[in-house]
Amino acid sequence: MSGIFGLVDPAGADGRALASAARRTRFRGEPLVWTDGPVALGVYVRDGDAASLARSERAFTVADARVDAVSGVPVPRSRAGVWLLDSILSREGPEGLAGVAGDFALARWDAEQGRLTLSRDAFGLRPLVWARRGRRMGFASDPEILVCLGLASGELDRRAVAGYLALRELGGERTGFEEVRRVLGGRWLSLDLEGRVGEGRWFRPEDVAAERRSAEEAAEELAAAVISATRSRVSDRPAALLLSGGRDSGSVAVAMARAGVRATCLTQTFDPALGCSEEEPARRLAEAMGHRWVAVPAPDRITKAHLAALPTASGTPLGFPAFPQALSLREAVASAGAEVVLDGEGGEPLFAASPVAVLDFLRKGRLSAAAAAARGFHRRWIYPYPVVAKAVVRALLPAPLLGARERLRRPPPWVAGMVQTDANQPPRSARAELIGALLEAGGCPVAELWERLFAEAGVEYASPLLDTRVVRSALSLPVELRVPVPSPKPVLARALLGGFDATRRKARFTPYYLRLTAFVRGDFPELLGAEALSARRGYALGDRIAAVAEARWGPAPLPLVSLETWLRHTA
Repeated sequence: MSGIFGLVDPAGADGRALASAARRTRFRGEPLVWTDGPVALGVYVRDGDAASLARSERAFTVADARVDAVSGVPVPRSRAGVWLLDSILSREGPEGLAGVAGDFALARWDAEQGRLTLSRDAFGLRPLVWARRGRRMGFASDPEILVCLGLASGELDRRAVAGYLALRELGGERTGFEEVRRVLGGRWLSLDLEGRVGEGRWFRPEDVAAERRSAEEAAEELAAAVISATRSRVSDRPAALLLSGGRDSGSVAVAMARAGVRATCLTQTFDPALGCSEEEPARRLAEAMGHRWVAVPAPDRITKAHLAALPTASGTPLGFPAFPQALSLREAVASAGAEVVLDGEGGEPLFAASPVAVLDFLRKGRLSAAAAAARGFHRRWIYPYPVVAKAVVRALLPAPLLGARERLRRPPPWVAGMVQTDANQPPRSARAELIGALLEAGGCPVAELWERLFAEAGVEYASPLLDTRVVRSALSLPVELRVPVPSPKPVLARALLGGFDATRRKARFTPYYLRLTAFVRGDFPELLGAEALSARRGYALGDRIAAVAEARWGPAPLPLVSLETWLRHTA
């Protein structure tokens, strides 16, 4: 299953119009629609698949879902996830979703109450957006369906665009479109026929307490959780893994081998002159685990074919900045014959504390532990002493001072419109930072981009480290087991990497992005000039857009290319 959609209209839902709109993203499958008075709900069905819907006299549920476990009990793949989700919602309401391990986007129409409930998995790995005009409301896996239904104009959200062009992290309910909102991961949203909206959060990582235990005990529990999460996501299907030289995807490669899965590991390779190769550590680990290893050359420059493919591949004006990379990976996954592709997303916040952890030790008077953590960040991880000191000071500053500093950050000069600043108090502890990162992940659009990209190739996208069983294990780690002592991500290394931990080498890709930027300036100057649509329509400042040629802005022009390509596609 690869998507859901629906329409609620007190005057009577038009199922035919809904099916017609759903065909705009037919790569997800053939739309199947059920209509009853004010509501029409739909799913996509591919050849050989059963429709992912559950119906009773009281309610009707559609879902794009894979359910791996409920309250810690593994669920056989033969069990339809939609029936399990419908049963949980019927008995416990949205709060019951906290016991589900899996990826899902769902919609449930309660006929007795005249209410629609929408929800997603904790990290938003299956997309779901919604919009409404008056008392008409619709939801879908892709925004273009809502535009086609007349629930959104298709006009771009200027604040979201400004943030994207300024290279600020995007998240929350905003999408690239004015009237289209994201259902946040780990949350639920309800709407009734009177237009009333309710919402809440069922994902509550703050309820999982840290536990004092040995590194060996923590590693044993974590290994079991990651292996189980990996096995359930593959489930005897041909699998691919996006394998870098880092620890996160490397741990997934080991977990796959321990689960008896042999995968095709795909590693992007670059011109050696750029100095960002991860080829050797990735290949050595993959082959040692019995996997097939394939090098995927990253394109050296942006081509007309890349530009033509980008709008459909991303489905949004706020697409992949380095889209040649993404498109080459999709082709490689399809060529490998995979039905599911995994990655190591999520490992960074879960298993590596930030330098603010030093402050945790200082508050407790544990000076030697604070010094050891600071040395670990400096020598074994990516935060030298000045960065550690800065993080500690920043965590102690009041929010008004931080807000003033944020307002002084200058975006690229061609960015038009207001760029939202974050004046909130930063996390004052490593645990608060972890919980905040997990909650924010439910509004991050990155997973939605990857899901759509691979869905177009008929491949399911999954991130086993973001399984809620793995997340609970990580949340229970005390701060001592998340600082880089004796090595980075110590529990993950002990649990899965073993002797391969010392071989992990994560590259920096800035040189590659700079090369792409230089080529696009020379090959497609019309995309970055004062006559570009982005300038003529006021998303970029035409009198300042010439600054894209200045080397000091590095890869900052790449998002402008994605936006301009979208505008030309829809013109």
